[in-house]
Amino acid sequence: MTEKDTADTAYYLYCLTPSGDALDLNHLDGKLAGVLVLACDGICAVVRETRREEFCGEGADARLEDLAWLAPRALRHESVVEHVMRQSPV
Repeated sequence: MTEKDTADTAYYLYCLTPSGDALDLNHLDGKLAGVLVLACDGICAVVRETRREEFCGEGADARLEDLAWLAPRALRHESVVEHVMRQSPV
């Protein structure tokens, strides 16, 4: 990964949950592909790597107002959070 790739990478946060809980992220018909659990000081962040430009910069405001672009992402967010909630408090 180059320095530019690192600068262009961001993390999309789905939810936070107490650490120590073994989360099963192998279900949901592929909606969990790329979802990671990062632990720090008793908290786990359920995240996915994304390109910073997806939510920031030129065109981001228009995308965030476009229901055709936003709806599938909102549904994925809900699916991931519900999946984690079945296993651990969020």
